[in-house]
Amino acid sequence: MWQRRCADTPACWCKPTSMMQHTTTPAIARSVLDQTRAAWAIVTAGAYGAVALSRSEVVSVPAFPVTVRHTHCAGAAFSGGLLYGLRDGWSMQRSLVLGSASGALRCARHQSAPLPTLAELEALRPGGGIGVAS
Repeated sequence: MWQRRCADTPACWCKPTSMMQHTTTPAIARSVLDQTRAAWAIVTAGAYGAVALSRSEVVSVPAFPVTVRHTHCAGAAFSGGLLYGLRDGWSMQRSLVLGSASGALRCARHQSAPLPTLAELEALRPGGGIGVAS
């Protein structure tokens, strides 16, 4: 099903339903990329981080360490952060970091809490933020 959704898009991403090691995410991204005309394939792997793969580049980011309260809307928060960065002209690396931070902070909050703000994401890492401020 994801092949149809990604066939004519500039980027597509997925989170496989089974738990996997972060080391398998590049192969999954390559499979998605090979089966579509997307410019990028992005695969999230929860606590293992995320990988973005283009035809010429591999970008990997770790997950931010947080105490997980729930995972509801973590993917939506990741997607929102990723798309915010890409829409603003950021590099894939910087956009993935923002997506990873957004997903992590969402998991650390109460389920009914709103998605994190850019200022909250910048403050996520003690002693330096996450490098997303413009």
